[in-house]
Amino acid sequence: MKNVESYITQLLYTHDCVIVPDLGGFFTVRTDAKHDANTHRFKAPGKRPAFNPALQHNDGLLIGNIAREADCSYEEAKEHVNSFIGVVKNALSSGEGVSLSGLGTLTQNTDNKPVFTPDESVNYDTDTFALESFHALPVEKENSVTAAIPVKPPVLESEKKLSQTHPPEQAPKKVKKEQKSYRLAAAAVALLIIAGGYLGWVISSTGLIRPNSNFEVADLNPFHEKVCDLYEPRKSVPLFLQSEWKLDQHPLTLHKQYGKLELTHNEGFIPVKLPHKKSTTKPVDARFHVIAGAFKSKQNAEAFIRLVNQKGFNGLILDRNNSLYRVSATQKSSRSEANKALREIRSTINKEAWVLTK
Repeated sequence: MKNVESYITQLLYTHDCVIVPDLGGFFTVRTDAKHDANTHRFKAPGKRPAFNPALQHNDGLLIGNIAREADCSYEEAKEHVNSFIGVVKNALSSGEGVSLSGLGTLTQNTDNKPVFTPDESVNYDTDTFALESFHALPVEKENSVTAAIPVKPPVLESEKKLSQTHPPEQAPKKVKKEQKSYRLAAAAVALLIIAGGYLGWVISSTGLIRPNSNFEVADLNPFHEKVCDLYEPRKSVPLFLQSEWKLDQHPLTLHKQYGKLELTHNEGFIPVKLPHKKSTTKPVDARFHVIAGAFKSKQNAEAFIRLVNQKGFNGLILDRNNSLYRVSATQKSSRSEANKALREIRSTINKEAWVLTK
């Protein structure tokens, strides 16, 4: 079984607060990007860990997650958390600090109150957790250097006469003509591709070549809004449903056992298997409810219901009493059935479960 800090850091990526019973709650605080002008350090935005010692109510999130991840019972997970709390409190009472991996450091001040120093290098924001802080050195201005003006050498009279008798070659003009011809050829190919695509669309999407079609000139415009044909009601034939389909079973033998749906004519027999949905509503005559937990957060209550349903029970939020969502693990119509279910729930989910009569 992993240490408790690992489970806390794992939950902080998907939850705003994780409460450690009888110790305090770890939560995240969103921070913006910052720039330290003295150290030239850019800090990425994200969510940093924080701690509130006043949040000590057991909402079942941490212990339930440990029970699922470690594949152990709820009581074993609770004992694992209690041992962690004992180690932290003993270290604080002796004046030593406790370093929590991925969270920060817990110490105790002169008033015997816990003081939390967060680990600034941790980011729990899944949108920006890959962004890292970095240092950027300031840009220094370079001294401008006056560029030297080149001096042309004097031209001799003999060179002037030679340049007049032998004019320069006209090669650049020839290159420009070749570039222009390439551009015209590329434009012509592009036009041929567009024209071919439009012709294919006209043949496949309009009724130009189909006989007895209501073709109009406006249909040649691909952006024209086409009016659909009038709807004609279909003839119906029975469609038989069955939950377990057998290939060698004829549909005519099923019409007495299953209902029928409407299907278009001549489409034949199609077996349909309807998915079974487990009901999460309480029975009408259920007066006895086995309460397995109560949570201040509705999100935590729904997460606990998923854990209850994994155990094979019918978990649901019964009501809200004193700002707490009470979760009913099962609902029975008699006291004997409720007591029998209570013993099983206490042994598998919560030993403090109890029966409520409504």
